[in-house]
Amino acid sequence: MGKKGRETLPYNLPQLQNLIKRDPSSYKDEFRQQYARLQACLQLFNGASTTQADHQTLAELVNFVGHVAPCFPAECQSFPQDLVDLLSAHSQTMDPDLRKTLVQVLILLRNRNLIPSAALLSLCFTLFSVKDKQLRSLLHSHIVNDIKSQNAKGKNNKLNKALQNFMYTMLKDPSDIAARKSLEAMIDLYKKNIWNDAKTVNIIAEACLSPSPKIVATAVNFFLSVNERPDDSDDDEATETVDVNSLKHTLHVSKKKRSQKARMGRALATVKRKQRARNRAENYNFSAIHLLNDPQGFAEKMYSRLKLATNTSALRFELRLQILDLITRLVGIHKLILLPLYDFFVPYLRPQQREVTKILAFAAQASHDLVPPEAGQLLVESIANHFVWNNVASEVVVAGLNALREICSRCPLAMGETLLRSLIDDYKNHRDKGPTMAARSLIALYREMNPELLKKKDRGKSASMALREEKKGGLAAPKLVYGQVKVAKDVEGIELLEEDQDIPPGDDDDFDGWIDEPDNSDGEEAPLLETEDAGDIDVDEIDFDNGEWEIEEMDASDSGEGDDSSNQSDPGDAAENGSDAKSEGDKNEAVADSKSTKMPLAAQKVLTEEDFARIRALRNQRDVEKLTGAGGPKRKRGAEELEGEDSEDENEITDVVNESVITAGIKRKADYEARIASIQAGREGREKFGSKRNKTERSSLTNKVKAKNSKAFMMMIHKRDVKNKAKRSLKEKRRVLTNHVKHAVTIPLRPAPYVNLSAFNTRGSGMSRYQTTASGGQMPAMGGSIKTCYLINLSIQGKTFNVEVDSGSSNLIIPTAGLAGYTSGPDAPTYNTTGKATLQSGSVSQSFAEGSSWTGYIYSDTVTLSGTSISASAPLIGVTSQTQNPKVMSGGTGSTGLWGIAYRSLSSYTTASSSTPATVFEALVAQNPSAIQNNIAFRACPYPYAGSSAMDIGATNNQLTCSTTGVVGYARIPQEAWYTVQVLGIAVNGKFTFLPSGFQTSNAYGQWSIVDTCTSLLYLTNAAWMTLANAVLNSNAIPGLTSYGTDESNPFFHYQMGIRASAGSNINWGALPSLTIDMVMNQSTVVTLTIFGHQYIQLDPVNGYVFTVLPQSSSVNYINLGAAFLNSYYVVFDRDNAQIGFAPGCGCDRANASHPAAFVGVREVSSLAYENGTGTLPFDFYSNNNTLPSSASPRNSITSMSWVVLLMFIITALVN
Repeated sequence: MGKKGRETLPYNLPQLQNLIKRDPSSYKDEFRQQYARLQACLQLFNGASTTQADHQTLAELVNFVGHVAPCFPAECQSFPQDLVDLLSAHSQTMDPDLRKTLVQVLILLRNRNLIPSAALLSLCFTLFSVKDKQLRSLLHSHIVNDIKSQNAKGKNNKLNKALQNFMYTMLKDPSDIAARKSLEAMIDLYKKNIWNDAKTVNIIAEACLSPSPKIVATAVNFFLSVNERPDDSDDDEATETVDVNSLKHTLHVSKKKRSQKARMGRALATVKRKQRARNRAENYNFSAIHLLNDPQGFAEKMYSRLKLATNTSALRFELRLQILDLITRLVGIHKLILLPLYDFFVPYLRPQQREVTKILAFAAQASHDLVPPEAGQLLVESIANHFVWNNVASEVVVAGLNALREICSRCPLAMGETLLRSLIDDYKNHRDKGPTMAARSLIALYREMNPELLKKKDRGKSASMALREEKKGGLAAPKLVYGQVKVAKDVEGIELLEEDQDIPPGDDDDFDGWIDEPDNSDGEEAPLLETEDAGDIDVDEIDFDNGEWEIEEMDASDSGEGDDSSNQSDPGDAAENGSDAKSEGDKNEAVADSKSTKMPLAAQKVLTEEDFARIRALRNQRDVEKLTGAGGPKRKRGAEELEGEDSEDENEITDVVNESVITAGIKRKADYEARIASIQAGREGREKFGSKRNKTERSSLTNKVKAKNSKAFMMMIHKRDVKNKAKRSLKEKRRVLTNHVKHAVTIPLRPAPYVNLSAFNTRGSGMSRYQTTASGGQMPAMGGSIKTCYLINLSIQGKTFNVEVDSGSSNLIIPTAGLAGYTSGPDAPTYNTTGKATLQSGSVSQSFAEGSSWTGYIYSDTVTLSGTSISASAPLIGVTSQTQNPKVMSGGTGSTGLWGIAYRSLSSYTTASSSTPATVFEALVAQNPSAIQNNIAFRACPYPYAGSSAMDIGATNNQLTCSTTGVVGYARIPQEAWYTVQVLGIAVNGKFTFLPSGFQTSNAYGQWSIVDTCTSLLYLTNAAWMTLANAVLNSNAIPGLTSYGTDESNPFFHYQMGIRASAGSNINWGALPSLTIDMVMNQSTVVTLTIFGHQYIQLDPVNGYVFTVLPQSSSVNYINLGAAFLNSYYVVFDRDNAQIGFAPGCGCDRANASHPAAFVGVREVSSLAYENGTGTLPFDFYSNNNTLPSSASPRNSITSMSWVVLLMFIITALVN
């Protein structure tokens, strides 16, 4: 290298690194120079504060020396320790990039064996406490890979023992992050079969008792995880298949009966289903659970931790469930005795309990044959009393019976005879399929385990025959005894294999080594069989040692002699035959003795995998024959010999009970995605069926499509079809138009661009853990914070304001600086009037709800929808003072403003010219015509569904609507000010109530009723409220609710307070009355909106269940449809067409068997009588399917008279 190039080397470290690796000796001086520079930087870093440039220089030098250190091992001997000391002293305060570089260099040195493994690994574990996720990921991968390489050729016990001891101390580290990452590294090493010994498992078990919830969750999940092993069930499937052909042949040669064929089909289906279930069985991590040193002590400690966490709510509910799962697995696998555990289960065995199916599965896991019958009976009786009775849903009964079956299969003595027979009699012929199948599975279980507990008619054929044979023989049926253990005397099912391998008589293989003499044509009697030495057969000379030969009695037809030879025998031959008979008897005796002394098959050979597979197939075949009664005499004898034995494959008991076993037989309605997936799966391989439209095949268009789309209109205007359209008569036009209307499809929402803004509940904070389910565990109860509004975010001057969305006003109101009683801070921004704001006019004042009022000034500023690019210059009001509680501006409590979305006529904005400018919403629509339209959709959800609330500007987001009946009812807005509707009638249980004469005559909203998003409750007339309240009382649906009064003496039903029942009340939702409100759609049609009990009785986090319907005062002659009513629907404020749309089954509402969704109907006005209260609805609201009748379907929702009026109007317009 030239002189100039060598002078630049100190400043070009990558080039110097490359040259040193090529020729280390030639550049030794340059290396020493850089190494001395590195030592100086290290001293500077340890002694004084450094800058970012110093960090970068140090990182470059460390990286350089780390790469060339193998070239100068003597000079770099102390280099690794210098880096270790530097990281140990300054890891928490060091620059992240520099720290990562130092760790990477140390890993590089370790890969080149320049630093001991133990020293670096100890440093890596201590660095886990650094709050750097990328660094922790790098350390984790290095620890696992380094320990794996150290144990690649053989177990490095010395290193493993030292590191395991160090990890045990790390689990008690004050830093939860370091302890958890150390635990994750140990778990990863176990899963990779590097540290798969008992010491590792017991260290992880100690982590289950850590005070940190995250460490506990990680350790518990390790024991509950599923082993990731390849599935080899396909290889065994062929060998375990039932011999279907043999069974069909047995049926074929016997007398043909339709019942036998059906029985054979059911038996085959049963056996194949059980085979598939065994093949799908999950392989759980039992190896770790079996390696525990003291499972009894560990289970007791975990139970104590669970009990303490339950009493103090120290751990979240999901983690407590996982701990309970681990405890029950320990009890079930090791057959531990933990009696307090069964008392712990009892309070949670309720249908309304959260995750009750998992708890039922855990209760079954904790059962085994060594559990005392008293403890098992406690679980069984609790489940039977709360799950299996006639006042719960069928799904609950199915879950209860399945849980009882799983518990009794493990602990047979837990079920008494009286309870068992009662359950079977009640549900084996139930009207629903689920309970019937669950009860029959319980019958099948006890047919195998203890048929005496069943009634005679339920025992089945095989069990009844076995009991009958035992009684004939004078033997008492064996009874189950607590603690009895069945000792296996031989390989299970080996008798079937021996029977299958027996050589049948008359087979040609019996004559191997024997010579068959030809018939004697001279009539001389020849011996039957002779050996090759022409000697007579001597039984004593036959060698039985090899276990291959055995002599069997042969029929005359196999001896080679015909019937004639026996008939031609003379009397002398008879004497000879008598002697032959005597010798034949001796031979038979010898054969019998040889069979009795024959060695068992397990002693003759080593059973292979093929033998075990054959045994499984024979056992399956025997099970089918026992179910159907098929099989020849030999098979029947084998079945009788094996009749009294337990068939473990028939009712295979696994240590882990999956939740799907408890819910088996519960068929839920598939959602849209599942139905589409099922349809697509059914179409596979059926390409020749169906239409070819929208398929991928390339094909030409039809002539009709080409003529419609490919030619210009001026080329088509002279066609005969076009001319004939213009020459149509009035009658023909009416016929064509009627046909179009008949086949029209209603599109509820117009496909236009939209902006979706998430809304959230103002009182949702601090309540995220409050949740409950309705009676029967069907669905979460509707409910939430009463007295609340919903918020969205608007951005003004770079600040985000959480404004309440109010459909009863038109102003945008936000606080200004210096507002009295307002909490300032980052969570409560204020409006800066000295910025870009433009003062429009003087002060303005207005009254607000509940006696509050505000005073402020009108400004003009840019308002932006947060999270979007949509903005507009619009007027707003900056509030300077306010009075009364609740304040419009609540500051730090969440609300920082109010956004009114009503019409402009309600606006308080005025200008110098006394004109009313556009509101904020109108300005957003006008200045962003390509982004949004003049429509609003609202989905306001109560607690616990506040996160699903949304506001759709443009009202076209179909994803906001859930599954509906397809009907969207639009109620007309009579006056463009407030969002009002004209209510025609109010019905309770289909009976219309009395409306006062002054109803909707003259009030603050003109003469209409109002739809208000910021009114929390539903306010009805006094008569309608009284009718609904009495119907609720008479339904007896709410326990303890018998009357209501004008004071608080009855806390459950108060005239002003409404229903106040505890959150755990067992409310019969299906018995509560319905509430129907009719609104005007047009001159001849009304929209019917119906809600049910779980929609007007909602759950408040403080007061429990609250009746959200209240009466208006006597001076008010309208009703107010507040948030409690709107929660049941997806509400569309169609400002363009002055109407409000209600979509059923949307919003936050869900439907099932006992909780029908809100309903929307459209019908003719004249079909109902509203005034006298005797009118009835034309269709039933209480059917389970809750579907519209044909007269109210989407295509025929308007009556024929309405269509005639509409057609005449259109025809008149065409003629004109």
